[in-house]
Amino acid sequence: MSPERSKLLISALSVVGILGAVLGGAAGLTLGVICVAVMMVIYLKNIAAISDISEDNPKVRTLRFAAAFSVVYMAALVLLAVAINKGAFEKFAEKMSPQEFNTAEKLLMAVILALPMVVYGNTAPKLPFNRFAGLRLPWTVRDEQTWLIAHRILGYLSLPLTILLFVPVRMGMDFEMYVKFWWTGALLLWIGVPGIVSGVFYWRKFSGK
Repeated sequence: MSPERSKLLISALSVVGILGAVLGGAAGLTLGVICVAVMMVIYLKNIAAISDISEDNPKVRTLRFAAAFSVVYMAALVLLAVAINKGAFEKFAEKMSPQEFNTAEKLLMAVILALPMVVYGNTAPKLPFNRFAGLRLPWTVRDEQTWLIAHRILGYLSLPLTILLFVPVRMGMDFEMYVKFWWTGALLLWIGVPGIVSGVFYWRKFSGK
């Protein structure tokens, strides 16, 4: 399959998958999961051509690893959401004190974000300049130097922010407060700082300032 057809098919499947998610319910979820699975098969088989790099480039492995991790991670999140919706964790909650359950909830949320932070933080600086994997912002996908700066910063931030995620887990901070401010703040810093710094760099580079 040519790169152009692969990109077109991936785009079409993305639209269908989003429509499935909007529809909701078991049918919509199933449709979304199928679309994502097919997209990833197409992407993994044609990853070098789609990314405009040679097949023997060692960074192809990095792209494949990042794509495979994304699929497994998203599948795990879907299964976790289904399990929570079915009340799978209610029995655990009954055996815990409110404080213990609060700690367990925060720990789960910390792990959910820490895992991609660690994995992507390690792989981001190694990702080749492309339009399909990585921090895809209007300015990062237009200039390779801007791309490199954004992904290096993302990599540097990953470890300290991962550690920061776990700081309040055993403290008395309320779960909702942790999610709304601490957890969300860490996520925004992880994405926002590389995005803003690289955006300023891109603007200065091409505005002549």
